[in-house]
Amino acid sequence: MSEPGYVSPHRRGLGWIWPRLRGRWPVLLVVLVAVAGCAVAAGLVRPGSTVATAAVLINPLDGNPYSTGARGQNLTNLQTEAALISGDAVVNAAKKDLGSTDDNATLASRVTVDNPSNTQVLEISYAARTNDSALHGANAFATAYLAVRAQRAAVNDAAELRLYTTEAAKVQASMSSTAGELAKTPATSPRGQVLTQQLTVYSAQLAKLQATLSDLRTNPPDPGEVITPAATASTGLGLAVYALAGLVLGLLAAAALAGWLALADDRVHAPADLERAGFAGLGPIVRTGADLPKLFSDPAAPITEDDRSRRITVAVGVPSVPATLLVAGVCDDSALPAAVRLAVSLVRADSSVILVDSARGGLTDLVEEMPSPGLSEVLLRRREALKVLRRPQPRLSFLASGTEPEEAADRLLSERWGGQLGVLTQHADYVVLCAREAAGADGLALANSATAVILSATSGRTRLRDLRAASDELTRCGGEVLGVFLTAPDAGPSVSDGGPVARTHAPDAAAAVAPKRPSPRSKAPAEPEPAGADRS
Repeated sequence: MSEPGYVSPHRRGLGWIWPRLRGRWPVLLVVLVAVAGCAVAAGLVRPGSTVATAAVLINPLDGNPYSTGARGQNLTNLQTEAALISGDAVVNAAKKDLGSTDDNATLASRVTVDNPSNTQVLEISYAARTNDSALHGANAFATAYLAVRAQRAAVNDAAELRLYTTEAAKVQASMSSTAGELAKTPATSPRGQVLTQQLTVYSAQLAKLQATLSDLRTNPPDPGEVITPAATASTGLGLAVYALAGLVLGLLAAAALAGWLALADDRVHAPADLERAGFAGLGPIVRTGADLPKLFSDPAAPITEDDRSRRITVAVGVPSVPATLLVAGVCDDSALPAAVRLAVSLVRADSSVILVDSARGGLTDLVEEMPSPGLSEVLLRRREALKVLRRPQPRLSFLASGTEPEEAADRLLSERWGGQLGVLTQHADYVVLCAREAAGADGLALANSATAVILSATSGRTRLRDLRAASDELTRCGGEVLGVFLTAPDAGPSVSDGGPVARTHAPDAAAAVAPKRPSPRSKAPAEPEPAGADRS
């Protein structure tokens, strides 16, 4: 057997994954539905998937050197203008136009502003769930922005008008005072010449101020215009797209979870799992069925091809006969039916077998035998083993657990048991022992006296770490692990990693390959019963 910690590089296909997901489909379905539902919910609460855009041309106002007028001084900052569109003044004006009850932050989050390079144009986009809402929103924000900009310019112009009017009044007063003084002073005198020059300067200042005032009164500010109103809207991701994306993401999430669950699952599901972990899988999966009592007592009861295949692997693996085989379970009672089927299959190959119920009555109950003196009486030195054997069918003898299995359990390491087991091996080709738990006290004690130990695991239940622990314990106690029987938890067709298990169709192949020892009994046409065997 390979080292139990070794994992072989066999390809892991879908057949390796499916058994590990059995019983976990509801979890994967919940993940799929949850992810898809979140995507649909995101589609329902999204700010908007329909976008409309209105283009606004910004006319330079007072203070812009690019103005066609003579009043510009500073360049309009388009980034600042774009930021103003999301300001409270514009949002409040647009909210009135839209008749919306949303707060300013919500409305502002639906607006985006772009400025094409080397232009005085702002493109205002508005996202909404419907085409009409998007168009109305884009145009409302464009109009509101221009209105707020015009209002701001009007306030600036009014302030300038007041300033220039006051300055013109001062210049007019200075002119009147200078003209009055000049009228009293000779024009040719030095003082008269000075006053004449001052009067000329005041006249020029007053003319300039009056021209500015006239410009302010006759040319109201023009903030710009909507050069391209929003007329069409582009549709973004719809609810169906969100649902499809959620389905895809849900499938990916479920697939990722399935892969993780499969990798994290160290349970044994098929014989190939045993090979990957370094254990020898002894034939196909054991099908327990409900016919064990009949199979045990009726020599005409048929055995399956799987039974024949397991018989061959065991017979080839045992170095010689007579041999003592211990079938021990790992964390369950799967060893009991496996031991019965192994014993009967060996009998069908013309081998003599003694099946010993060393599972404290488990085998006796399984094959529906009546309680009778057996192993416990032998260990307690009340009866001899050969005298309490029962013969359920030719070449198959059965040693029941006895009437006091609990009291006799501590004597499985005694010289009495060793001697009686030696007697049994002299009267059969195979002595098949059984233990419920390989790593339990009975299993470890029996392993020391067995030629080979066969572990029994249940498909889909037994974990590899438990198999390794049981194998290590048996090895430390002197047991030689031959391999593992894999027992199905329920009836069904034999499966391997994704397909049927290959079987041999030679019913008597085991008889041809199983090593046989010379025996005086083989000279007779029929094997005599062990001395003292009970025929009842």
